[in-house]
Amino acid sequence: MASAQINGTTIHYEDTGGSGPAVILSHGFLMDHTMFDPQVAALKSTHRVITWDERGFGGTRATGKFTYWDSARDVLGLLDHLGIRALRAIVGASYGGMVALAFGERHPDRVAQLVVVSAADRSHPMSTAWRSVQPSRALEATWNLIRATNAHLERNEPWKMAPGPDVDVVMGDAIEALRIVTILAHPALPTTTQEIWRRLGLSGNIEDRRVGPDTTWGGYPGGLRVEKGEPLFPRKKAETK
Repeated sequence: MASAQINGTTIHYEDTGGSGPAVILSHGFLMDHTMFDPQVAALKSTHRVITWDERGFGGTRATGKFTYWDSARDVLGLLDHLGIRALRAIVGASYGGMVALAFGERHPDRVAQLVVVSAADRSHPMSTAWRSVQPSRALEATWNLIRATNAHLERNEPWKMAPGPDVDVVMGDAIEALRIVTILAHPALPTTTQEIWRRLGLSGNIEDRRVGPDTTWGGYPGGLRVEKGEPLFPRKKAETK
């Protein structure tokens, strides 16, 4: 992806180029520019299509707290960077739709049409709270824990170990890591994480757990029965031609 320094943030974007009317697509919350891959494929032969990772999502880091008004300023800065005076349309879905509405309100001379999908004209308090914790950084930290756990298992190879204290320690560490990951991932995957919680033999509702006191290492009590079930994330089979 290309990138540009805009409003103190490195904005990552893709631009199909060309001489057609310019359209910018703004993705929804917890998504990135790839959300619009099918639309880019359909439009790029007739339009100049710009997709981007809004601040706090995908490859664009958030440098502090922000609102959709800040993201609308980023759109303006991106257009200036690309030398685009006026857009044929700005398309936004969910949070991206709020960005589109804010941009249209502030800069009506820079866009001919707004296409807004499943968006409101102001933030819901829950959405504001989510942005304040910078979800891209939270997801990155979660994946780091997952990667570290996988490396721990590959290094110790518990599947080759005889039953006993040593394999119990290795698997106990893996279960504890999974317990913490389940809490961290709950806001994005509430139903799936509750099922993982149940299969780990843990009682209560995971939604009652809090980051901090409940994600400290060592919270798994041990001695619980872990239930085997159907895959919660089935492996996608490769298509055969």
